[in-house]
Amino acid sequence: MKLLFCPECDDVQKLRMEPEITTCECGKSWGFYKPDGWTAVIGKGLAIGIDNNALAYAKKQRIEEESPGSVWLSAWLMAADHDTIEYNSKRDMPVGAGREET
Repeated sequence: MKLLFCPECDDVQKLRMEPEITTCECGKSWGFYKPDGWTAVIGKGLAIGIDNNALAYAKKQRIEEESPGSVWLSAWLMAADHDTIEYNSKRDMPVGAGREET
């Protein structure tokens, strides 16, 4: 699983599938999953990785087996050269995407 982390406002959001664009609270960072479901495009933010199998195990321990204790997960900031990340830090959010102005 990949999460969008904004270094400006410290917000963390779950990435969504293209054409939906995930944005942070301040709107400066954005990202989305490509149609392959694995590759993420991140603009002006960082990707946090969480192992899918570890998350499934933690979910099972905490919810399905009703374990009262904490279940630890590991997370990491994904490298710029990772094969399932495309960083576009100099590119603005695609026109018409993201949060609507109020």
